[in-house]
Amino acid sequence: MDTPSDWCNELDRSIAETDGVFAAVHVVDVVDSTQDEARRRELGVGQVVVARRQTAGRGRLGRGWLDTATDGVAVTMLLPVAPPERLALQSAVATALAVERFLPAPVGLKWPNDVVASGRKLAGVLIEIRDGTAAIGIGVNVGQRSWPPELAPKAISIVEAGGRAERVEVAAALIESMAAAARQGDGALAAAFETRCVLRGTTVELRHGQQLLRGQVIRVDPLAGIALRTATGTVHLPAATTTVLTQVP
Repeated sequence: MDTPSDWCNELDRSIAETDGVFAAVHVVDVVDSTQDEARRRELGVGQVVVARRQTAGRGRLGRGWLDTATDGVAVTMLLPVAPPERLALQSAVATALAVERFLPAPVGLKWPNDVVASGRKLAGVLIEIRDGTAAIGIGVNVGQRSWPPELAPKAISIVEAGGRAERVEVAAALIESMAAAARQGDGALAAAFETRCVLRGTTVELRHGQQLLRGQVIRVDPLAGIALRTATGTVHLPAATTTVLTQVP
């Protein structure tokens, strides 16, 4: 059977393997947003919310996340507050390692929050800080085989990328991978990010504060910043407050 109770039983086993990083999982059948559900329930550090269907998820900068229906999975994990650069690095690497369990090839990481395969978005991360807690929201495309026209060139699922997975398996992998990443040092996480970075060597347009810049990415170091070669020279921008707007062909 495939019920919320079945998912709870499966995910409880994953929680038990996290050595205390996570304490309990709350599975909801349908929810607007796992981030908002965690807030409504006033959950604290160590709690996890998993939605079998998320209807109104959101990403960074107020962007929406497509209704997961019965093809995607949405998870919010609550962790202690840490520097934003560390949280972003940890979450990106954890998501990449989790989905790679079900894929024939490594994924790419597009700073700050996109996991990509074949140049298309497979998963996204949203980090929100409130009441001394970091809410790490992750959405993964698992079984989709078709998309609305506006998303078809931009989105991909595990199935479309040549993999195979049950949604509850993906949720379990995210919990286990995030717990492992929480215990890893910055150096190991940065190295894992570096090998998957898809922006290095590409030309991008990005925003830092009120500045709009364009140039070639020399390096993305999630803990230190982005080195960008512009028409007037090389600039170094803090990763946590710099947003990549688009890659330029």
